[in-house]
Parts: sequence; C-alpha cells; structure tokens
Amino acid sequence: MKITLISFCFFMSSLSFAGGFRWPNVEYEYARLFLMNIPFNSPENMDNDVYANGIYAKTKIGDGIDLSTDFLNVMHGALARGADELVNGLSGCYIPRHGIIYFDRLGKPVASFTLCLECEKISFWSDNALPEFHTDYDQYDIKKAEAQAKSIIDLFIAQKVPYFESPLAYEAYISSSKDYETLGEIFITNPDYDSSFKNPYSMKEVLTWEMKSSRPIKFTLSEENSTSENGKSTNYRVMHDDKKNKFKFSEGQLAQNFVEAEIHSNKIKLPNGVSIGMSVGEVQNSFGVYDGVAWPEHIQVTSSRYTIDYHFKRRTLVKIFIKRNEV
Repeated sequence: MKITLISFCFFMSSLSFAGGFRWPNVEYEYARLFLMNIPFNSPENMDNDVYANGIYAKTKIGDGIDLSTDFLNVMHGALARGADELVNGLSGCYIPRHGIIYFDRLGKPVASFTLCLECEKISFWSDNALPEFHTDYDQYDIKKAEAQAKSIIDLFIAQKVPYFESPLAYEAYISSSKDYETLGEIFITNPDYDSSFKNPYSMKEVLTWEMKSSRPIKFTLSEENSTSENGKSTNYRVMHDDKKNKFKFSEGQLAQNFVEAEIHSNKIKLPNGVSIGMSVGEVQNSFGVYDGVAWPEHIQVTSSRYTIDYHFKRRTLVKIFIKRNEV
C-alpha cells in the first residue's frame, strides 16, 4: 500500500537546519526502498544511484518496499545535522545495496537516496538543486557520521528491512524470497493501450530516446540485407553497440523508418515513458492494464503498427523487443 505523505512530514522535510541538511528537498507523495547491485558482477556494471536524471538503476530489483511515515521521519532525522561525511564516504569503496525513490502523486520519481551501509557512503539526487557538500576533511565529524550510519542500520533491522553484512547473504535472501518471483505472461492486443507507437519513427527520432548521461551509448552503423519468402529483397540500416542494443531501419521508399529493436540499456526511454530498470507495476501503469497474472515475466503489447515485448526478471524490466507489424 502506498504511504500518503501528510502535511507534517512535508513540513519536517522543508525545515532548514543550521549547519545541517534538508532532506528530502522536494514535495513527494510516497517512498519505496529497493535492493540493487545484487549480485555484484563488476565495477563497470555497478549502479551508483537507484534513480537519477530519468535513469533507473539497471540492477534495481523488485517493486520496492513501501516505507512508512515513521520510518522516513527517523531516517531523515538521522541526516538533519548534515551529511557531508557520508556523502564523501568513510571508506574507499562504494557498492550500494539499498536505494530509496521518492515519488509524486502521479508516480513520477522526484528524488532518490542511495546507500552503501557496508562502506558508510551515501548519494542523493533530486528534481530540486542540492546544496554543495563540503570536502574539508579537517572539519569532518567522523563520530557523528558513524552514529548516523549506525542509526540507519538499526532502523533497518528494527523495521525488518533487508540488511546483511555479507553480499552472499543478500543473494541468498533474494533467491529464497517470493517477493521477487515472476511467473506467466500477459498479452494485450488493444492498440489503444500503447498508442505512443501508432506512428513510424525515423532514425533521427529514435536517437532522441537516449537519455543524457555521463556515459552516452556508443552506437555504430552497419547495413543488412534480407530476402523474404516471396523473393523480395530489403536493405536495412542497423544502429547498434557492444551491449546488444540494436535498432533496425528500412531504407528506400520508407525513408529509414524504424523496423525493430532489442534494448538492454537503462539509458533508453521509449515514447511511452518505459525504460529498463522499471518495476512490473511501473510498466503496467504506463498503459493502464492490470488484467492477468500478478507478476508476469513477459508482457506483450500489440498496437496497430508495432508489437512490443517486455521481459522481466525479479519483477524488474531487463530487456525489450520491438518489431513493426507486417502491413
């Protein structure tokens, strides 16, 4: 159940603490906690933020745990005296396992808080500008930062939020928990459910689907040719990278119209707002259909022009296939 933010909670989040830190610094309706970076494969595949600038962590799993107002008040209170030390970190590593996303009343993320409780380091993102965090180590209150980290850990334990000291324990928890199971399929054939894909797209338009990030996708172009069963030959231009992301466009009279795609990157947002890293619930909210199995591993949406296949693992969108229907 979503926790509605009461006026007192927003008032508390807006207070200015002398020498401290206001968090969150934006109005929100509810907040959910997610596990992430489990398993941890390699540094290049690690997510630093559970959500930032329109991009969901690719490693974020599940639909999240709804956080109560009491939980949030305690956690926000732990940061009220300032968070400079934890933002810069008390150790040299950073592999966050927990992330909290704050949503507005329409379900849009407006802020996030990502924690590595093993390394005692945190990060923030918000729709509103954040203050500069000081890096004067001579002025750091290490005991305060250690107490802040401990109070958050104690809160997690008291509220039975998944917290473990071993990375393997996180993996074991997720593997044994039914909260991350996906099973079954949903097939949607009403074209109005995904009306964003009624029109053809050019290569230029598809390129706008990539969201801005510090590490843009490096696409290369190539050409393909295929022959149909009736002997018709078609030339295609293919835009792809080394991460299995692939977009195919037909040439000739169709002026390089979008034909099909395979998407694995969380930096690509479809015209309907869907991107890798979103939960099952968030994807279903994008086209407003909830009939069928509760936690599908596959949802197929067929519009008048395209068929889109959404594939989920641990209740998180992990890949998308799009193909233009034969006309």
